[in-house]
Amino acid sequence: MNVLYTTCAALLIALAEWRNLTDSRTKTIFTVMLAAVWLLSLVLLFDRDLPGPQQFIEFVLEPLASFLAKLTHSSSMS
Repeated sequence: MNVLYTTCAALLIALAEWRNLTDSRTKTIFTVMLAAVWLLSLVLLFDRDLPGPQQFIEFVLEPLASFLAKLTHSSSMS
C-alpha cells in the first residue's frame, strides 16, 4: 500500500509542476530527478537498513582522514 501512496505522490508532483516547465531540457531534468527520487523511495520502503548519505561520506573520506592523522602525528613528533 505504501508503494501506491509513493507512486501517487510522485504523479501528483509531476502533474502539479509539469505546466510550469517551459522548455524540453527542463522537463527532461525534472523527469529524471523525480524518477530517481521515486525509485530511491521505493528501495527505502523495501530495505530500511540501507546506509544513509552520512555513512557514504564517512566511507569515502575515512582513508583521507587516517592519512591526514598519520601525517600530522608524524610531523608533530619531529
